[in-house]
Amino acid sequence: MAKQKTTPTYPELAELLKTLADPHRLEVLNLIIEGTHTSRALAAATGLPTNLLSHHLKALREAGLVQASRDPHDQRWQYFVPNITRLTEVQFLLSHFLHPARIQPRRGGTGPGGQPAAYAPPRHIQLEKEFRMTSNKTKVIFLCTGNSARSQMAEALLRQHAGDDFEVYSAGTEPKGMNPYTVQVMQELGVDMSAHHSKSVREFLGHMNFGYVITVCDDAEENCPAVFLSQGQHLHWSFEDPAKATGSEEDIRAKFREIRGQIDGRIRAWLGELETA
Repeated sequence: MAKQKTTPTYPELAELLKTLADPHRLEVLNLIIEGTHTSRALAAATGLPTNLLSHHLKALREAGLVQASRDPHDQRWQYFVPNITRLTEVQFLLSHFLHPARIQPRRGGTGPGGQPAAYAPPRHIQLEKEFRMTSNKTKVIFLCTGNSARSQMAEALLRQHAGDDFEVYSAGTEPKGMNPYTVQVMQELGVDMSAHHSKSVREFLGHMNFGYVITVCDDAEENCPAVFLSQGQHLHWSFEDPAKATGSEEDIRAKFREIRGQIDGRIRAWLGELETA
């Protein structure tokens, strides 16, 4: 499996911010992010002289923020495109640095001298590990509405099938707590989920950069924070919500088994696609 790229360090980020500390350069970068442009089109849009525009483009390319490519049909034309991977890495580090949970007033708890207690991330998030990128596994997060059934099953099944290659998480846009039927039907496969708990998607904002963001319900697809859907590769697998099943306990359990089987089959197929690719 492909290894996750290293996120820039704080000194690297500082250099990038120095590179962007020019209004004309920011304007050029913004135009390139919005669409592919030739240098002629950029000059017309910004009104910059050719030599000054070339200077700004060189700085952006050296910082790894934009890339240049030639038209395969006419080598005289050079196009400039955003380096999405690099821009995402920068976004990740900035989103942690300016995360609302870090800069909003804390309630309760004080540190030495009566000062407000330092921000403490959720226990399941290991910041030191994330920023040093000691893990070479590709990070995957499954998202649904309640993080009580579908995304939880997907997390456990992918970890069971390919835990050596992926670091797997799940979350919900409106976490509701673990559904007991989820625990029961996964136990039938020998997967103990009794210690799992529902997590909000916002707990991960600014803390992790995911290689794959997979929504497993239509509601999460529509309501997931855009910052997640811009990370890595975004996939949408729509599954019926087994938590809405009615009838006897066995009827409900049967529906959970059905959705479990569908998720398992989709994960196996996806892993096969990755191997082929």
